Amino acid sequence: MARTLLRRLKHWAGPLLRLPLNRKATWLLVGVNAVGSVWGFWWYHDQLAATPAWKWPVVPDSPTASTLFTVALLLQLAGRRLPALEAWAYAVMIKYGLWTVVVLGAYALRSGSLGAEAALLIASHAGMAVEAVIYQRVYPGSLRGLAAVVAWSLFNDGVDYLAGLHPTLPGPEVRTLAAASAPLLTLLAATAVYRAAAGAAAGAATGAPSPAGDRGGGNGGR
Repeated sequence: MARTLLRRLKHWAGPLLRLPLNRKATWLLVGVNAVGSVWGFWWYHDQLAATPAWKWPVVPDSPTASTLFTVALLLQLAGRRLPALEAWAYAVMIKYGLWTVVVLGAYALRSGSLGAEAALLIASHAGMAVEAVIYQRVYPGSLRGLAAVVAWSLFNDGVDYLAGLHPTLPGPEVRTLAAASAPLLTLLAATAVYRAAAGAAAGAATGAPSPAGDRGGGNGGR
């Protein structure tokens, strides 16, 4: 039974893992993430309106992440990759995708209910993390971009929970979880990006072929 289940999982996972090599699918994801980013910034509109403009860069976490990922996808499609930007986008997509699932999922378990908007947010943010993991397998980010994103993310975590700029939470009972999970997920996301980037660097040093072949590889050193 376990072998049958494993074969079925591989059967379903195969097309997903090949998404980065499918230009039509990638264009579709560009559209999905662009629309999601616009909706995400709108979701923050009340909080942004109540926050001084100079603090805005640390407020809309998830839509900023999906915007960076959208730009990274567009550059990959154009053959103009920026691996440092990719590392940043992958890390924040994984972090904030999982953070939303953890916080809203925990609140749903405590409250015993899950509204339509919360369900949509959980599903869409889980998708953010999944697509980042899938795309970095083929187009890994660079190690040089990773230190900057870790520093920024930890700074963002600090101002979120020390200066009260964190996203609106579903209830006060998950504030401790939200604050504690943010830096932990920063490190988890950074580890995932690091492993992909280090693996790609080691493969390049030994002459191993990239899963992407020659697609967008001309700027791989940026």
